[in-house]
Amino acid sequence: MAIEGFVHGAPEDYTVQSQTAVDEDERIKRIVESGDLEQLAEIVLNGEGGSLVGLKSPEPEIQAFLNNVPSYMEKIHRVHDAARDGGLLALQQALDRRKFAIAKNDISPNGSTPLHVAVLFGHTDIVRYLASRFPETMTITDNDGRTPLHYAATIKDNGHFYNMLLQLGANPKSLDKLGHSAEFYLDKDKAKNILKYTELLNIFGAEELENQLLNDQGKDTGGREPQAAVPALQLDRSPGTTNHIKSSTHPPMPPAPDSAMPCRFALPVALVTFCFHTRFRCPHTNTHAHRG
Repeated sequence: MAIEGFVHGAPEDYTVQSQTAVDEDERIKRIVESGDLEQLAEIVLNGEGGSLVGLKSPEPEIQAFLNNVPSYMEKIHRVHDAARDGGLLALQQALDRRKFAIAKNDISPNGSTPLHVAVLFGHTDIVRYLASRFPETMTITDNDGRTPLHYAATIKDNGHFYNMLLQLGANPKSLDKLGHSAEFYLDKDKAKNILKYTELLNIFGAEELENQLLNDQGKDTGGREPQAAVPALQLDRSPGTTNHIKSSTHPPMPPAPDSAMPCRFALPVALVTFCFHTRFRCPHTNTHAHRG
C-alpha cells in the first residue's frame, strides 16, 4: 500500500507544478497585454526574459521591446560570462546598456549579478571597473539578500576585495535575509556555520577552484599581462546632491542617469527607454551614444 500510495501521489505533484506554470504564463501574458514596459524590463533584468520570447503585442512599442528580448538576453549572458572568465574587454563590449551591469542571468546561480560573480572568481580589474563605473552594482543583492561586499567578506584574501569595495562606496552595514551585515562575515570563525567562500563556489560548481583563485587573487587570470591600474577613485558625497565619481586624472563623471535601485527593479517608463534603447559610451570601447 505504501508503494501504491506513492505512485498515486506523483500525479498530484505534477498537477501542482503544471498549474503553477500555467499561472505564471497567464501573469506574463497579462503584463504584455497591459503594455507595462516597466514590468517587462523587470522580467528581463531579473533573468526571466525567456518567458517573453515569442509573445506578441498589438502595440508597436511593446512589440519592438519583445522583438529585442533575445538580443538583451544574449548581451546579459555575455556580461555574466565575462565576469566569470575575467574578460574585461568582452564585458565592456557587451555592456552597451547601463542596466545590463546589474541584470541577472540563469548561468549565475542564486540571483547573483556580474559584480557578485567577478568578486567570487577573483577578477580585480572587473570588480574595480563595475563598482567604479556603475556604483549601483554594489547595492544589488542576490536571492539571499547579500551584496557583493557580503561575498567579498568570506574570501581569505587579506581583505583585498572587501577593502576595494569599501573604498568605492559599498555599505558594510547592509543586512542579508539572515540579518547579518557584510562586516559579520569578516569573522570567519563566527560565520563558518552560516556562509563560507567554499559554499559560494559550490553553488557555482567551482569549489575545486578555491586554492587556485586565492593564489591568483589580484592577478589578471586571463593569461594576459596585468592591465595598467585604474586611477584611484573617490566618491564625492555632497548633502542633497547626486554622487559623483572623481579621478585624479580625469574630470568628474556625470551622475548616473538611473542610479542605485533595489533588487526588484522599479523602472519608470522613461528609464526603461534609456535602459534598453539608449547606448552610452564606455571607456576603452568604441561604443558611442545614440538612440537605438
